Amino acid sequence: PKDFDTTTNPPRFYFNPTNIKSFVFKAREFVSSNDIKLEFRDMKHMSMCLLMSLSSSQFIEFPLVQGMGFVTAIYHDLGFELRSAVGFRSLERISVNERYGKYNIQLENNRNWILYLTSPDYSFPQDFQISLLDSNTIISSHKINGLICQLSADSVPSIDMAAGCYPVYCDLSGQTVDEHFTNYRFNYTVAGYSQSGTTLMYALPHHKAAFTPEMQEREIASSLDSTVKGLMTGYLTNSFDMQVQVPQELGFEPVALSLNKKADYSQEKLSKIREAAVQEVQFSDPQQESNIDSMYFSGKILAKYAWILYVTHYILHDENLTKELLSKLTIAMERFISNQQVLPLNYDVSWKGIISSGSSSQDFGNSYYKRDPHFSLTLIQGQKGRAIISSLGQFRILRGRFFKKSPGVRKKIKKIGG
Repeated sequence: PKDFDTTTNPPRFYFNPTNIKSFVFKAREFVSSNDIKLEFRDMKHMSMCLLMSLSSSQFIEFPLVQGMGFVTAIYHDLGFELRSAVGFRSLERISVNERYGKYNIQLENNRNWILYLTSPDYSFPQDFQISLLDSNTIISSHKINGLICQLSADSVPSIDMAAGCYPVYCDLSGQTVDEHFTNYRFNYTVAGYSQSGTTLMYALPHHKAAFTPEMQEREIASSLDSTVKGLMTGYLTNSFDMQVQVPQELGFEPVALSLNKKADYSQEKLSKIREAAVQEVQFSDPQQESNIDSMYFSGKILAKYAWILYVTHYILHDENLTKELLSKLTIAMERFISNQQVLPLNYDVSWKGIISSGSSSQDFGNSYYKRDPHFSLTLIQGQKGRAIISSLGQFRILRGRFFKKSPGVRKKIKKIGG
């Protein structure tokens, strides 16, 4: 739940706190946390499966897929129990048939959720029911093996058509239509069964903007706020089908593809940019400033000056400022190209990647294998510094200092692990 600042319009801030525990899935057989085993399976780029188990046959399965519309739990040989740290104000049965039960849950924070319970063989016992054990606990009257429990934050009737179906993972595929357009798809593999044969998915604004016309037929009147990426729109679908226009002409400089034009600066703006650039170039020392025990912050520093170099050349067209900063930045980068920085990089032969030679408490723990050192090195040598310097006709300089030296540099990167 989001709590907005109410003193100004628009709000200056909002809180989107975590660990509220609006709902906590549990089983009646879960007596002690020491008895529960937590497992992660089938981890992929956009999906994974979480298991909470007592044994190989008694477990709760939680499929997690980016964009999924239902909070989904499948109970295997365990009794359904649902808890809330916020508290349950009311539980109302909306409809129950042999296939699924639909309930409205109101929490003590006045928020309403819809709970769907689906029987795997579509045969609920006639006397099946769920009830409030206390203000924080909901339990079922029967244990149903394979019971599918789904929570929806919205209550529009069309969501009923997706109840009982849920995604388990997502594949990305793409195909070029012609020289102007490319199609790509998020294809969701689903399990369970629903009246529509599809599940409920929510699309972010940038997904919706690229959707093919056919996707409009799958849209429903449901929307949810994402945490940071705007309003999400609901769809009854097992795929997101998108089409994007392929840019025909791309140069080194940024361009607004949607507007098909480049940045235009007034003389007043150029004057202010030049004033700031002169200060940065004349009083800067990239070599000294980047000589610190952090690949991350060194990369930030060199990336900063690479962008200033971009500005002096491509926006201000000032040859003198460009030459002055280019000389300083090239010398500063030489230290990292030859792996002679304060904390040289090592090569982890176990995980096949670069790590810091510092301790685990230095530079955000970069001595452990993770993506951070790769990202920081890219900041320094690839994304900005080398690309911008090379674009200024200095490719030969960097080729001599980086590409030709690479075999020697690789020898300097110490191999560890095994």
